[in-house]
Amino acid sequence: FYKENPSAKTAIDQMRSSPALPATAGALLGSFPQLREQVESAVERVLTAGEPVPQALKQAKEATDKALVRYNRGRT
Repeated sequence: FYKENPSAKTAIDQMRSSPALPATAGALLGSFPQLREQVESAVERVLTAGEPVPQALKQAKEATDKALVRYNRGRT
């Protein structure tokens, strides 16, 4: 593959040679699945139940804020 696509190997080589720092460690998933579920649920309520957008987003924000607080508490 790399013989036919040398630019792909360049990208891999660059990632492998980068220093191991928090900025290069990649994303933490943490509570992301729960956050995504809250946002998806809000969108569903808007589209299927006619819930007003500001109300749905406010509820999603409150739920995701709580999930983030729980996650961050567990990381300290």
